[in-house]
Amino acid sequence: MARIDLDLAHAYKPDPKADADYALLPLKMSFRDGGAYALLGPSGCGKTTMLNIMSGLLVPSQGTVQFDGVDVIDTTKLSAHELQHEIRERFTSEASPHTTVSITSFGFSRGVPHNADLVFDLRFLRNPHWDNNLRPMTGLDQAVSDYVEADPAYEDAVTKIRDLLLYLLPLYDAQGKAYVNIAFGCTGGRHRSVHVAEQFGKWLRDAGFSPTVAHRNLTSRAIDALEGPAGSAPRHESKDKQGSN
Repeated sequence: MARIDLDLAHAYKPDPKADADYALLPLKMSFRDGGAYALLGPSGCGKTTMLNIMSGLLVPSQGTVQFDGVDVIDTTKLSAHELQHEIRERFTSEASPHTTVSITSFGFSRGVPHNADLVFDLRFLRNPHWDNNLRPMTGLDQAVSDYVEADPAYEDAVTKIRDLLLYLLPLYDAQGKAYVNIAFGCTGGRHRSVHVAEQFGKWLRDAGFSPTVAHRNLTSRAIDALEGPAGSAPRHESKDKQGSN
């Protein structure tokens, strides 16, 4: 983008007259491509209101937003949702912008990611942790991937999850949801969840999305006590490989 010009104000009360009636006093401000900007001021001066307007989360009660001198938004005719969609359409270089998708693998034993929108529990799959050869490896290793994919429940489960995500993500797009964090969890966060997160990253990229993939607990130390008490092994694991990663 080359330049954005704001000439606007916002009040939650109708027909504002005094300064105290405004959440954001009338202002004029310009942002140029490549510039660095800081918003400074005391609490209540309107910094958050201004950022919400710029991101399309709030319709200003008066004024304009211009892109290279062209008024791109008639705020008198748009709802907040419509304004957000209009901003995303005009200020992205992509022909068909998607919701920003991130994929996180994690271990339930270390807590669920606080920013997860969709959480899938993979502890029904057999646990590589209880294989002495696979324990020091992670879901990035082919041997672990082969082990996880060999689980009888794997193919049907990941297919259903993939179909669900390919159905939901365009709906989030249509509603103007800017970010979706998809989290896959196992017990320790080093084997099953890592493999599945990597697989879904590839599948979503093939479907036209650009997900980022992060493994929260990949480097965490493997601890037997975190992998489940004795007797908690899935029904298709042998008794000497008890646990639920």
